Amino acid sequence: ETVETLLALRNFIREVARRDEVNKAVKGPGDKSKVELKPELHDFGVLAADVDVCLHDYRYRESKEIPKLKSRKGKVLTNTLSKGVRKNCVGRDLNKFMIDNKPVVVFNSSLENNYMSLRNADVEKHYPLADKHKVGKALIGKLTIGDMLACRLEQKCVKAEVLEVVPQMKAAYISFEDYPSVYDEYQPFDLLRLPSGDEITHDDIKPGLVVLDFSNTNEYRAVVQSTIDGPMVRVKLIVSQHTLTRLVSPAMILGRYMGRWGSSGKKGSSDDSDGKKAAPGGIVSPSTTSDISDIAVEEES
Repeated sequence: ETVETLLALRNFIREVARRDEVNKAVKGPGDKSKVELKPELHDFGVLAADVDVCLHDYRYRESKEIPKLKSRKGKVLTNTLSKGVRKNCVGRDLNKFMIDNKPVVVFNSSLENNYMSLRNADVEKHYPLADKHKVGKALIGKLTIGDMLACRLEQKCVKAEVLEVVPQMKAAYISFEDYPSVYDEYQPFDLLRLPSGDEITHDDIKPGLVVLDFSNTNEYRAVVQSTIDGPMVRVKLIVSQHTLTRLVSPAMILGRYMGRWGSSGKKGSSDDSDGKKAAPGGIVSPSTTSDISDIAVEEES
């Protein structure tokens, strides 16, 4: 009975250790970097190893000589972006893809590689007053299906095509436990469940709540970061050569998209209401508040 208890405990601790390592890899130290932590009090891998030693000694308790224990540590993450010192890793400098000490990208995926390939598309550089001007709030009521927008995706501004305008929606901005922040997204309240699978009343969905995302066949654990009750837009984000469909809030809308030759508005439109022309592949920085809704985003060639 004691051995069975230790085996169950070891399996439990190893799963906790795996989740802890994944969390550190995809979420980074975050605010914890500002707090002094004692590693020996938080290392679940060491605790699992101690249980292994106990089981090993018990197994050979009647032997004259106890063989050396060979500890084995399974691979937690593969196909990651790192300094390239391990197999299945791609060497990249990831220091510039961090927000508040948390990684934006971690894996060698299509979305993350295309996100890193975006050139001359930093939000802080080209839209320094986007939050102050609240362009999306003023623009969202004027949007129609097919309009082209410049939207915020973490640190970058990307092109987006309007697929649907939702006048009113209750949605939560969630961060998935096993994925970096480039995968953070809005999901309607109705598609969120408790980890047990039970439904959640709308009043109970608040920041910090752990939920399951039921938006597709896979159920992913996530943590609610914030909530919104207002107009939303469903768009097709075009991240270089990668596309994905997401809900965006007014705060994520930076303005109307202008193509290489200054076209704006609906997809395929050739007129520019302000008569301005953007240089091929360039970005037109706003000079006044009215200009901010017509900034170009550089396309990847």
